[in-house]
Amino acid sequence: KEGGYVIILDGYDELPESTRQKIGPQIEDLALKYDQNSLVLTSRPQVAIPEIPKSTVYNIQPLEKEQAESLVLRYDAFASLDVGKGLILQFDNVAQEFLKTPLLIVLLYRTYGYNQSIATKITTFYDDVYNAFYKGHDLTKSGFSRIKSSGLDSENFRRLLRAFSFLLLIEGKDSLKSTTEAYAIIEKSIKVTSITPSSVEAFFDDLLISVPFLINDGNEFHFLHKSLGEFFAAEYLTFLPDAEQKIKMIRESNLSERFNIVLDFLAELNPSLFRRSILEPLARTYLSTKDLFTDSIFATLNILGFESIKMQDASFPRMPSPEKDESFLRFLVDLEELEIELFVMLGWHKRYQLPEEAWKSLCIVKELSSQKRSEQTDKEEINEILNINRSILFTDKAMLRLTKNQTFLIISGRILSTFSPFPAINECRVFDEKACKEILKTIQEEREAQNLIDAIISGTN
Repeated sequence: KEGGYVIILDGYDELPESTRQKIGPQIEDLALKYDQNSLVLTSRPQVAIPEIPKSTVYNIQPLEKEQAESLVLRYDAFASLDVGKGLILQFDNVAQEFLKTPLLIVLLYRTYGYNQSIATKITTFYDDVYNAFYKGHDLTKSGFSRIKSSGLDSENFRRLLRAFSFLLLIEGKDSLKSTTEAYAIIEKSIKVTSITPSSVEAFFDDLLISVPFLINDGNEFHFLHKSLGEFFAAEYLTFLPDAEQKIKMIRESNLSERFNIVLDFLAELNPSLFRRSILEPLARTYLSTKDLFTDSIFATLNILGFESIKMQDASFPRMPSPEKDESFLRFLVDLEELEIELFVMLGWHKRYQLPEEAWKSLCIVKELSSQKRSEQTDKEEINEILNINRSILFTDKAMLRLTKNQTFLIISGRILSTFSPFPAINECRVFDEKACKEILKTIQEEREAQNLIDAIISGTN
């Protein structure tokens, strides 16, 4: 009550979605009731965080090239190596995303020290990481490779690791609470792959020591970096004979959010599968419904699962808790000229977050134009149409008036930006008719090519 605490809540994105639905309102309560304290909440940007009034969002800035150089030279100094000096000479050939975060630089350093080459694609990079970890664990000992207790060669070890990673995501686990929990996942992995290590315990030990993708953190075990597990899970999906059906099941379940990064990896590992399973249904839905809306912002919100919108007085002291009212997500929009609170009804059977590669393929940037009319005129018009506690469907005629209101378009664009991997204050990304048609054309050409191959094989052509 006296405000004497700094409360740090780290890794909100690591909670299962069902748990976040319970914890989120508690965080909001804490922030509202004891607002004299400082509260810090960290999360991956792909996960929607609790809406806390008057809060500030900070994003970790990517490292500059000079910082990346300094980092690898420190690795050299610590390990008495000269790997970093050679790596720096290759920085111009390195995909810039590899140089943005310390973890990726560590992995880049490790793989370059192993094979003296640079990957240009993110999936190739992770492939190099696997080979470096399996075949060359210790850079300080030339040619040294730890014995694998599991008795598995590189390919079979990777197959089992893929299934292990996939099952971790399916079961909603970002970490393993005990060795017993880890062994249970490994046993399931053995069943689905028919790959048998010398023992369950031996494979787990290999993941900690000989091929150290897992680390022991207190009483828990987790991947060195979450993206490593996501990459191997993507590989597992790629090789499934019924991959399209499995992806459809995932996208229609509450696991969809957890698989966004996995599906981004899939876009590189198997672009054709990604187009068929992710882009095609989105493109077809957009093209079939776009004419219902007068603005691309609202057409995009509709694709993401938004159904209606309503306003609440900004002076209202307490927001409905998602636990008590799961029909609404709240967005506090604080414009310099206008402050109102909008509730956006979400169709929970739909998924409202898309993989980054889907946004890149199907959406274009739309600038959010500044207000052209007075604050008073805009506020009066919004108040007139969006009466307190009255919901308006996006397909309602009243929305036609709102879509012509510049302030309301800015608010709606910011709501849309919240769900985009590319948040920006003055722009949002909306579905593009031309891009959707191009994707469908590419898919059709791929199917025709496949039909031709089938005809040649069967001897009918």
